[in-house]
Amino acid sequence: MGKKNKSFRRIGHQTRSPLPSTQKQIDRQNLLRQAMALHQQGNMAEAERLYLSILRLNPRHFDALQLLGILNKQIGRLDAAGDLMQRSLNINPNQPHVFNNLGIVLQALGRHDDALASYEKAVALNPGFADAYNNRGIVFQSLHRYEEALECFEKALAVQPGYAQVHNNHGNALQDLKRYDEAIQSYEKALALKPDFVEAYTNQGNALQELQRYDEAVQSYDRALAVNPDLAEAYNNRGNALQELRRYDEALASYEKAAALKPGYAEVYYNCGNTLQDLERYDEAVRCYDRALAVNAGYNEVHNNRGNALKKLKRYEEALASYDRALIVSPHSAEIYYNRGNILKDLKRCNEAIASYEKAAILKPDYADAYNNCGIVLQDLKRYDEALVYYDKALAFKPDFAETYNNIGNTFKETKRYDEALYHYDRAIAARPDYTDAHWNKSILLLLTGRYEEGWRLYEWRWQKEEIKHLVRNFPQPLWLGDADIKDKTILLHAEQGLGDAIQMLRYVPLIKVKGAGVIVEVPAALAALAAEIPDVDQVVVKGDALPDFHRHCPLMSLPL
Repeated sequence: MGKKNKSFRRIGHQTRSPLPSTQKQIDRQNLLRQAMALHQQGNMAEAERLYLSILRLNPRHFDALQLLGILNKQIGRLDAAGDLMQRSLNINPNQPHVFNNLGIVLQALGRHDDALASYEKAVALNPGFADAYNNRGIVFQSLHRYEEALECFEKALAVQPGYAQVHNNHGNALQDLKRYDEAIQSYEKALALKPDFVEAYTNQGNALQELQRYDEAVQSYDRALAVNPDLAEAYNNRGNALQELRRYDEALASYEKAAALKPGYAEVYYNCGNTLQDLERYDEAVRCYDRALAVNAGYNEVHNNRGNALKKLKRYEEALASYDRALIVSPHSAEIYYNRGNILKDLKRCNEAIASYEKAAILKPDYADAYNNCGIVLQDLKRYDEALVYYDKALAFKPDFAETYNNIGNTFKETKRYDEALYHYDRAIAARPDYTDAHWNKSILLLLTGRYEEGWRLYEWRWQKEEIKHLVRNFPQPLWLGDADIKDKTILLHAEQGLGDAIQMLRYVPLIKVKGAGVIVEVPAALAALAAEIPDVDQVVVKGDALPDFHRHCPLMSLPL
């Protein structure tokens, strides 16, 4: 943003004053003055008519040729503009400003090499021509030749250090080179020279986002919008920064303003969809992605993320179709093949899932997640040796990959190689100490192998599992896990999982009773009669009914502690 060519300058031919006796020359000068006045007033049709009248009188009139070239550029007739400027230079090749203007036209025509050559001639004729250095830098930037662009901007600033637009463009080149701190300094210089420079505020905000300085980025966008409240791009980028700050409602409001200002802004709908996904509002996210695709059907990131949202909604076939459409646009995207593999895994189309993961790994040979998930599918197919090969590939590229260590542990547990399984669960926990699944799986293995004390202790990690979290009972009374005296207290023992687990745990009730506590048992209706037959149970409550008073509570599955 902000990489603009300088406006065209009017260039006068350096000739002697006309002799009073030469009436034709006087007439041409009068016509030229009239044409220039009309041109400056924006009356392009009349100005063009007069320029052409002059050229009929003198086809080699330098001023008429180059000014008519500028006029044609301004009304979008680029080929004609370039031809007229070149004709003027054939007459007088010593005019740096005309070479600069010709460069602008050639650049607009996509003739980048010719544009560079024209700017080079401009600065050769006038080594202090800051505009030509700036415009040449913009061409290099469009060609992704950022170091050369930077050199051009620095030459422009050496000539004209107070040139705010060049400081801004200099910052853009530094951003392209990922030199974000230096880019911010350039934008600050531009803003010191021009405090209302909207593009510099916006670009500064972008650089701050790259440095993950999101609060400061929001401030930069706010400053831009204070100058120009109709800047859709600033609202969009502001929304992105707010999204990173997890200020999702504010992000959505910012995107809505951007969309109101620019209804066909596909990127805004895309970003809005991403924010709604973060809020787990997946249906709304899909609708936003659909709006983006209505504007730009080939927007492959939208197809990909739309597939992700549909996956969350368990609309797997639709998600697969979205990934397939994304691959039509981006057939070499490893990420899309990986996501496609995940959907095929969910659909139990295992061989197709493996093929999709393998394609992802071919496109990105260090794609640890693809190797890991391919291993999972092979493990589900009980092709354990092949699964281990893929897990090893994942670890080769990501040695601290906790999920892979956990999966290897599961593979060894399924093949009854318990010591190796335990070793890999421990590796997973070492890599990520808060990894719920690894703690949980280790607890199951310990219980399976008779190491009950440690196994039951680790079994408490079950409350962190997504599929069990919703079973947590948030009573105001404290949780009891055998760590406090309950003599003369009443304790509520409540079922949490299946009927079989509850039946198994009810055998621990007598051990609670001998501690001098009153025992209330809450169970599903199907177990109420059985629980009532246990002598040490003082009261049975069917789950869902009102609870009597109690002092502490304990889930049945925690009683072995």
